[in-house]
Amino acid sequence: MKIDQLELIKIIEELPHKKTSITKITCPSPKKFIALLRFELSDRKRSKVIDHLADCRTCAQEIKLINEILTAEKNFDKEAAQIGSMRNPASRKKGIFEKSPFPKLSWNSMSVVAVITTVILSVSMFFLIKTNKPAIERDSILQLNKISPDDNSSLSLSELIFQWENIPDSDYYTVEVFDDSLNFVWRSERIVENKIIPSAELKELLKQETTYWWMVFSILKNGKQVESDLTKFNVK
Repeated sequence: MKIDQLELIKIIEELPHKKTSITKITCPSPKKFIALLRFELSDRKRSKVIDHLADCRTCAQEIKLINEILTAEKNFDKEAAQIGSMRNPASRKKGIFEKSPFPKLSWNSMSVVAVITTVILSVSMFFLIKTNKPAIERDSILQLNKISPDDNSSLSLSELIFQWENIPDSDYYTVEVFDDSLNFVWRSERIVENKIIPSAELKELLKQETTYWWMVFSILKNGKQVESDLTKFNVK
């Protein structure tokens, strides 16, 4: 299906955006959003990204900011090109200093620069506030596999134990729990073993007959980070 730029933006704006992503692990990268807006993705990949945007409010906000940057950048390029075309090279005379090779910015072009700067700062602050975690390099080679609870496990609070495969080079682990809408619920302290029994604090937060998600992070001794997939479990 062939669509133009305006139709694509309209589709994105009308998506329901059901959930807010906390971890961003399964979300497309900003590079992929730029490729989407520039029509550099295949029809299949484009449909996949748009389907994700329908379920992720965080990514919907992100792609809108990226689109604002690309639009402002395009307008700035047009303004700069117009200013450059107004310069007359034939007016230069031998023995006289040439005019500055840098075009003189009009108020319109200066306002575009201000918009680009503002949007870039907004995007930076958006990512900083959203992640609220130290930047740790990920190790894409290692896999962190979970043992219990596995997908759609139904356990009582007394049966619930978070357990995962041990990574020999791990310095420590942390476990995070989210509700069924992927809103953050709880984060553990640093764990040296590859399992943890829910604390009294967590048990007070978990409700019976409710669905939750959990994942585990391993911080390696070399400073890199390994993350597991999100896994659903039910408290009965």
